[in-house]
Amino acid sequence: MERLNYFNPYESKGAWHEDQLTRAFLVVVRMVPLALSTFLDLIRDQQVKAKNERPLPSLSDLMTQGVGIYTQRNSVPQTTGRLISLLMTDKHWTPENKVQESQRGARYDGVLCFDPEWIIVIENKPDHQNVWADQVNPSLPAEGHKIEVDPQLVVLRWSDVVNRLTALLDVNWLGSTDRQLVSDFLEVLDEEFEY
Repeated sequence: MERLNYFNPYESKGAWHEDQLTRAFLVVVRMVPLALSTFLDLIRDQQVKAKNERPLPSLSDLMTQGVGIYTQRNSVPQTTGRLISLLMTDKHWTPENKVQESQRGARYDGVLCFDPEWIIVIENKPDHQNVWADQVNPSLPAEGHKIEVDPQLVVLRWSDVVNRLTALLDVNWLGSTDRQLVSDFLEVLDEEFEY
């Protein structure tokens, strides 16, 4: 699938499949600006907590760049920038090694591109026991790219994402359409990914 489009669902995967969860979340991030801001804040918070030397810049800085949101990509659709590897799961997961380029044939659950400076690749594993170490290592083109891989993995727990999205609903900062999208997403989580 190329650019994320709400009207192109996965017909061959059940609602319970982790790829459906990623797709639904990325739809919310694409369509609800405060959800995107919240998501990027969560990533930056984890980077700051881990004392990352070069965390994501502010949303206002990022938004001056072209933004692309993709799902189920075999490659990163950009040839420059700093790449952040992000794992979304149920509990904190500690990698054995630093994030580094891999020779495996990757299939990214999600990719956010802020062309030309930042790339976020997402590995979604609702159950941390299903993560294998090389999944968080990006596969990059053999040559001709200027992508720098951030060695620190960012791990977001789904419960933290849910808490932040719920907080957006609670403070009533969302318009009616944004509110409905976030509510629908949280309802899907309750029905299909209760754990």
